Amino acid sequence: MRPRNDKLLIINVGIQLTNPPFYILLHYAPPSGAPVSIAVLLYLLDPDVKGEFKWFMRFRKDWNPVGDADAIEVLQSLADDLYAKTVELGPRLLLEYLEDTLSNSLLLSERFKAMETEDPISHLNDLFHRYVGN
Repeated sequence: MRPRNDKLLIINVGIQLTNPPFYILLHYAPPSGAPVSIAVLLYLLDPDVKGEFKWFMRFRKDWNPVGDADAIEVLQSLADDLYAKTVELGPRLLLEYLEDTLSNSLLLSERFKAMETEDPISHLNDLFHRYVGN
């Protein structure tokens, strides 16, 4: 199966979070084996609009190390679905949806403190390469 290109999504959202800015890792836990990080989700303060946040999300582009062909197909569909759901629901409701509905196979990490930055794409890429690796 040919790996898809990674995607990047940025959405401005006016919400209040208890510990901004933060990032979350999305993991896939195969039936046998250790969980594998598949995405980074990042909330940062919007420097242009007081009280608003920017949402950034990046999924891995090389799915082959994650699992078998069936798992890869499901995970690629999940990535596409989450981009669509973010546009439909907005980042806050998407996060609530993920926290409420993920199964034993898909896990969200705790919220980790992110740094304030003027270059959020570089910060997202740094986090992505540190925790997802490709």
